Amino acid sequence: MYLQIEYSNMKCWFAYICIENKISNMLQFSKLPLIILISGIFGYTLTGFSQSSQTEKQILFFNNKCKSFWESSLDSSLYYGNRAIALADVVKNQEEASKSHLFMGVALFYQSQYDLSIQHLKKGLEIAQKGNSAWAEGFANNMLCILYRNKAEYKMALEYGLKTVEIRKKMKDTINLAGAYQNLSNIYSITGDPQTAIDYLSKSMELHTNLKDTLSLSQVQGTIANLYIDMGENLKAEKLLLKAMSLTSKNTVDYADFSLNLGTVYQMHYQDYVKAETSYLDALRIYESIGIENGIGMAYENLGELKLEQNKLTQAIEYLKLAEYKYENNQDSTQIAHVKLSIGNFYLKTEKLDSAQIFLHQAVDMGRTRKYSKVVSEGLFLLYKLYKQKGELKPSLGYYEQYTQHKDSLQKQLIDNRFAYWDNQMKSLENEQEIQQLKYDKERLKWRASRYYFMLLLMFIVLFSGIVIYYMKRKKDRQLEEKKRAILEREKKIVEVELDSKKLKEKELEQELEFKSKQLSTHALHMMQKNKMLQEVKTQMEEMINHSKIENKPDLRKINRLLDNNIKTDKEWKLFKLYFEELNIEFFNKLKLINSNLSQNELKMCALTKLGFNLKETSSLLNVSINTIKNARYRLKLKLGIGKDDSLKEFIDKLE
Repeated sequence: MYLQIEYSNMKCWFAYICIENKISNMLQFSKLPLIILISGIFGYTLTGFSQSSQTEKQILFFNNKCKSFWESSLDSSLYYGNRAIALADVVKNQEEASKSHLFMGVALFYQSQYDLSIQHLKKGLEIAQKGNSAWAEGFANNMLCILYRNKAEYKMALEYGLKTVEIRKKMKDTINLAGAYQNLSNIYSITGDPQTAIDYLSKSMELHTNLKDTLSLSQVQGTIANLYIDMGENLKAEKLLLKAMSLTSKNTVDYADFSLNLGTVYQMHYQDYVKAETSYLDALRIYESIGIENGIGMAYENLGELKLEQNKLTQAIEYLKLAEYKYENNQDSTQIAHVKLSIGNFYLKTEKLDSAQIFLHQAVDMGRTRKYSKVVSEGLFLLYKLYKQKGELKPSLGYYEQYTQHKDSLQKQLIDNRFAYWDNQMKSLENEQEIQQLKYDKERLKWRASRYYFMLLLMFIVLFSGIVIYYMKRKKDRQLEEKKRAILEREKKIVEVELDSKKLKEKELEQELEFKSKQLSTHALHMMQKNKMLQEVKTQMEEMINHSKIENKPDLRKINRLLDNNIKTDKEWKLFKLYFEELNIEFFNKLKLINSNLSQNELKMCALTKLGFNLKETSSLLNVSINTIKNARYRLKLKLGIGKDDSLKEFIDKLE
């Protein structure tokens, strides 16, 4: 199979917009129609003037890349196709958006993803029709013709094919008209009318010859060679295939197709199995390098049939199974039917009649579903041979009768197709004459009207466009100024709210610190007063013990011990430490980093020093003598690495 590639360049059209008489109505137009209108005027008066944006250049680049990789790297083609579609959708460029979907459809076609390919092609066709792009319409119809032909929906394929011919004739696009004739030829070939197929191909060849288009001419020659193979005229087929290959670059899809068909000629006509195998393997190598899955399957199938003919049965079934696997992955039911026919023939030759029966029935059923006449005909004949070999004469005769009836129906279909072909030719000729007359009348009317109205319309449009542009610019400037003012006001309010919130938080923090400082001071004062009072009570209690009677002394000593325990309790210290740490975070941790062996009393002394308590107050709070406090401070300085004459208070205050 081959794909006719489009060659004609894209043409640009500017949209015409109806203009109302009242200016008030025109002011309601959006910017986009206005820009299109102005572009249309300047494009009409300044021939050849165009300036693409950077984004549009990128889309054009990606589309060209997608197309250039069709026959060398399908993964790269799909990558660039997706990038082109994304960009085209962003800028709303109808022309490039249409091309992006169409080129992506071709890449998906080569990967045998027919349904997804059809979606993209129909999307591209829809965009092309809105933008009045005749080239894109022709391209889309041409590809849809090919796809529906591959899906065995021949009626749809024929409709799209005839529409393609009609568009190409209107455009006078000779080279792509030749390609449209080739696609119609393929449809008639598959549906059993090789002569009509050759008639269309002859038209195509005539056009290519006049254009001296050697590449497309080689494709036509290869297709005609295919038809000659089907008609049994192998010498003509060989001559055309060799000529086509001489005009075609190696390592391309076309060359692989020609090589595959040439192998068929060597196998069927000359029984030259060595040349046939070489041709099939060359085609397989090219298909694998490009990634044409369907082509790989066909190469495997031809190799399997070749080995089957050579009675190399083990190799034959291996190749046929590989072909079946490829076709099933691609969901190509037409080719699946054909390879099942070959596998059925293999089992028939190896006398595995039950397996042969299964595969042959599957092939015939699929052939009928896909309207694949050749598979149905050969399958019915092989079923006739199978049941005859099994000795079941009644079903054998039944399949032989079906085989002959099918051949007769093909002959009738051939005649019907010939009549339909000539009827279509007549209608096409009549439509062409009518179109030419209508076109002539329309051009005359247009020429007469344009002379009178053109200058007046142009002056009005230029004047009106200037007014509208000025109005739109003024309106846009006012809107921008209002937006700027609104943004500044909002930002100002946000800043004010943030400042108020910050001040409030700072005030709350100050109040909280003040409250906690008061708590700490109150608690320290309470501890000092309590200890002082308890010390005085203890002193009096000791005097009472010394002067009391012997029997009262145990009770008094018990009370004295309770006083000692109350003075020494750590409960108040823990609460004091909690308040202190809330105001002086990480204070004790920093001291422990300097010396981890500081005692609880030393930590207390540091905290009291931090709060500014003197020797006497510290002595009272800790319930020790002033000398004891002095000695403790001296040891604390040593532990903290403070000099003898340095101030402990200054050192502790620096621990922030």
